[in-house]
Amino acid sequence: MSQPNHRWSRASIVAAALAATPLFAPLSACQTSRPAQPSANYSQVVGELEAIEQATLDQTWDASLTAMERLGFVVSQRDRNDVEARILAHTQGGREVRVRLSKDTTILSRIRIRVGTFGDEALSRLILERIETHLPVKTAGVTPARP
Repeated sequence: MSQPNHRWSRASIVAAALAATPLFAPLSACQTSRPAQPSANYSQVVGELEAIEQATLDQTWDASLTAMERLGFVVSQRDRNDVEARILAHTQGGREVRVRLSKDTTILSRIRIRVGTFGDEALSRLILERIETHLPVKTAGVTPARP
């Protein structure tokens, strides 16, 4: 008994993919004004969350300080120049929070967040989320190149 030949041509694969596209459209229809940061990476080894934002260093600095204040953190050190900035704060429970900002380009800033000695991913992501709420909304159609 011979087995049927199930070779797919490139055209039939493309046609199947195009036919399935409308099925997934409703899943992406709901968007917030500033989408969640999918490019934020947490390093378990370093205990640090890193993200790149489409915002100037000035905007990221202001948003970070506002987020610290709104979260009830006490900022004990602030240091800033034209290309980088550092914020040292403490949670209400006394845990140390370090936020490092750097200017990647005139419109891209890198944010690094570390909580405590070994890091805390959940709290780091909460801090990043709060920083993002105080950044300007991205303009539609502008997608920065990721380094």
